[in-house]
Amino acid sequence: MALHGSGTGVCSPAVGLAVTQHGDLTANNVVIDTAGKSRFCSVAEKFSTLRVNDSVLYAHGEPFGEGYAPATGLMQTPPPPLEIGGNCRTHCSMSNSYTYFNRCKIICDGWGALSTEVAEGFVYLEANDCEVIATKKGYGAYADPDCHDVFNNCRFDVDGMAGIIAGEGDMTFNNCVSKCATYFVLSHNVCGVPEEVSSLFVNGGSIVTGKDVVLVKSENTQLEFDGVKIAAGNKVLVRTIKNDDPCATVPSATPYGVNVVFKNMNLEGDLLHEDPERAMWISMAAVTYLGAIHNGNLALDQASKWIATADSTVTLTADVYPAQLDALKGVTITAFGAEAGSYDLPGGGKLVVKA
Repeated sequence: MALHGSGTGVCSPAVGLAVTQHGDLTANNVVIDTAGKSRFCSVAEKFSTLRVNDSVLYAHGEPFGEGYAPATGLMQTPPPPLEIGGNCRTHCSMSNSYTYFNRCKIICDGWGALSTEVAEGFVYLEANDCEVIATKKGYGAYADPDCHDVFNNCRFDVDGMAGIIAGEGDMTFNNCVSKCATYFVLSHNVCGVPEEVSSLFVNGGSIVTGKDVVLVKSENTQLEFDGVKIAAGNKVLVRTIKNDDPCATVPSATPYGVNVVFKNMNLEGDLLHEDPERAMWISMAAVTYLGAIHNGNLALDQASKWIATADSTVTLTADVYPAQLDALKGVTITAFGAEAGSYDLPGGGKLVVKA
C-alpha cells in the first residue's frame, strides 16, 4: 500500500490497517508506505487485536524542521517538551486493544514509530525480533498511562529516544539492542494522578545513548536494569529534574519517588537527582560501579562495589563494608549513616560519614 495526503485523526480512512470494535486482523508480508500529516500505517482500538508479521511499515509524514512551516491542529505535532519533531506516527494502539509485531521493520521520519493513546483502562503492545527506526527526531515507542509495551530481541535505531513513558505506563526490553541519539527512555507525568508510578524493566541487551540513559521529569518511577551493557554519551545514567511542561502533574504530599535498581553489571556513569519533589533510591546487586551519585539513598549488596569518580552525596540505607567503597584521588564521598567518621580510601579519595 502507498497512501499519500494528510489524515484527519488517529483512526480514520487514511490509515493503512485499522482494526476496531472487537475485530481481529492479521497481516502477513505487507509493505505500507504513507506520506502526509497523521497518515498512520496501522491502528488498533476498541477491544480489537492486530497482528503484523514479516512486514515493513514506513510513515514519512510531511517535511518538517528548519525551512518548513509547522503543522497546525489538534495532535498534528508532538508537544514541545517531548524534545522531538514530526507530524505523523507509524502505528498507534488505543482503548483496550492488543497489538503484536513479529519480524517487522517499523520506521518513522519523525514523532514516533510505535505509539499509544487513550488506553481507557488497558492497552498491550508487543514487538518481537523487529527493527524500530526513527530517522529524524522521533521515538521508537510510547507508553501512555495503563499501556504495557514489551519488546523482545528488537533493534532500536532512533534519532531521539527508544521510549517515552507517561504516568502509569510501563515498558519492558528483553535482549534488545538500542542506539539512541538522545535518551534511552524519557519518563514524565502530565495531566495525570500524582500517585502514578511508571515502570521500566531492561533485561540483557545493550544501550548506547548520546545523552542521559534515562531522564525523569517529575515522575514517580521504577527503573530496573539486569545484565545490560550501557554506554552513555554524556556519562549520565539517570538524571531526575523538575518537569518544565506546563501540564506537569502536581505532586502528592508523599510521592513514591524514583527507585533505581541495577543487577549483574559493570556500570559507568553518574546518577544525578535534581528533582526537589521526591527522593531517589538506588539499589545495586552484583554490580561494579564507577561514577558519581548526587543526593541518592544507596544500598549495596555484598557483591557490589562503588568507585566514586567525582564528589558525591549519599545516604547509606544498608550496611556497607569498607572495601565496597572507593574514590579517585581528590574525590570525596559524603555519606549519611549510623556513625560519623572520616576515612582515607585506597584510590586516593576520602569518605566522610555524617551521623
